[in-house]
Amino acid sequence: MNILLTGGNGFIGKHLVRDLKNCGHKVFLSKSNISNYESLQKEIENLNFDTVIHLAGLSHVVDHSPSLLYETNVIGSQNVVLAIEKNYQKKKIFLASTCHVYADTKKSYLRNVSARTEESLCC
Repeated sequence: MNILLTGGNGFIGKHLVRDLKNCGHKVFLSKSNISNYESLQKEIENLNFDTVIHLAGLSHVVDHSPSLLYETNVIGSQNVVLAIEKNYQKKKIFLASTCHVYADTKKSYLRNVSARTEESLCC
């Protein structure tokens, strides 16, 4: 499978790239600033991929200004979806996020869903 990955230099992205390649997938790493639609659109317009995994964004939300967070995590994610839609229309997009996009809560939303191995997730 050919996969376009945003956020490939982040903690999860680096590990995912390694695992996907080990499973025989071809990975295209986006180097564009996702807040810049034109740059992102130009970068991906001639790539041949089946799926998009969107991991790019700012983490540690308390360390950034609200406007920078909005521009990167909201507008940037919208740009990824719009660029894919414009160029490819029916591609699958996996968008990852965290509980940090919501206000603090007393209840934990983290729970163990299933006991899958690394191999079953990427191969």
